[in-house]
Amino acid sequence: MPARIATSPAVGVFQPGPTAVGGTRVRAGDRLGVVDMLGVPQEVVAPVDGIVIGVIVDAGTAVEYGQELVQLEAAPAVEAR
Repeated sequence: MPARIATSPAVGVFQPGPTAVGGTRVRAGDRLGVVDMLGVPQEVVAPVDGIVIGVIVDAGTAVEYGQELVQLEAAPAVEAR
């Protein structure tokens, strides 16, 4: 399946969360980290169900709106047991 990218929702400083680690399975809408915009955290969310491939931008890096932050491999959702 094709790779997908989670992008920055705002201009600010990126901080990846604990789910932004290679190999982690996420669902669309899961929080991958935040962009701190003047003290207000803006959530970076997974655009699709998939598996995190890796973080493109280092923690603490200033980012622009729409900048690519986390790469995911799209994968079908797995139902919880």
